[in-house]
Amino acid sequence: MAIVRNTIKFSSGGGSDIIVVANYSALPDPTTVSGQFYWCSASQGTSWLPGSLGGTYYNSGMYYSNGTTWEFINVPFQATQAEVNTGTNTDKFVTPETLKNQNYLATIAYADAKVVAELASFKTANFLDFTSSGQDQLDGKLDKTSWIDYGAASTIVGGSSYSIREIRYLPMGKFALYYFNLKAVSNGTTFSFTTHANHVGASYFTSGGYVENNSTASVNPPRILVLNGSNVITLSRDLLGSAWTGSNNKQMSGFFVIELT
Repeated sequence: MAIVRNTIKFSSGGGSDIIVVANYSALPDPTTVSGQFYWCSASQGTSWLPGSLGGTYYNSGMYYSNGTTWEFINVPFQATQAEVNTGTNTDKFVTPETLKNQNYLATIAYADAKVVAELASFKTANFLDFTSSGQDQLDGKLDKTSWIDYGAASTIVGGSSYSIREIRYLPMGKFALYYFNLKAVSNGTTFSFTTHANHVGASYFTSGGYVENNSTASVNPPRILVLNGSNVITLSRDLLGSAWTGSNNKQMSGFFVIELT
């Protein structure tokens, strides 16, 4: 397709040419150009002036002659950066540049980078070997000075007493990265704790780190369940969601992310 003078021309076999005119008043009599397309470069009239007060408004854009009258074709156009950021418009297109600069995606990218950097600094290869030795090494590498301690404030269910009660989070704009390590004398078949705010993103589950059930360490990765609209984090001793033993010791640790707003 190419614009030649005031005509948008299509390659051979590609349909009718589109003639470019200044506005609606510049369109010819539709009865003389039946089946033709015209493009009005500018709108005409005052859009908010009602017809009862003499208002006549014609959009810029594509018009088609049906042989009797002009039919306006509502062609979507580019959304502004502000419209892309709010995400509420439904009849405009998004360019690669506005998509790249969209503030929600930028926040996610920032959070993803922070998570990767934090996890890399903790040397999670040691953490994910599912052994108490690996957990001890992780605890020694965790910089706890920049994290907010939430262990005392969290409501924990599943133990009568806790020899390890670590729950910390790192704020990252619209997200928070959580680390936990809980060891308890089990008094039930469930294990859960609360975060400082509800997770507003989609529900998901991820694998945890070290896990111990019935005072016995397991090589099977545990499961962390994060639900939309809830601040309760449900812990399972394996990825199948199996129940915990209601006696002896239970322990689990891991990382996860919640979306705040």
